[in-house]
Amino acid sequence: FDFHKQSDGFLERGRGKSSLGTTKKGIGPTYSSKATRNGIRMSDLVGDFSIFTEK
Repeated sequence: FDFHKQSDGFLERGRGKSSLGTTKKGIGPTYSSKATRNGIRMSDLVGDFSIFTEK
């Protein structure tokens, strides 16, 4: 999703001189959302919409 790319860019800029030099494609934030299980999944969008609105 676009917000993963945006958050990757914000985090990278916030690090300043100690930045990691990421590609800003959102890969890190995407895996973080998956690992912590707090992200939006395709099944949330296709399934019961009331569950999606709670997230």
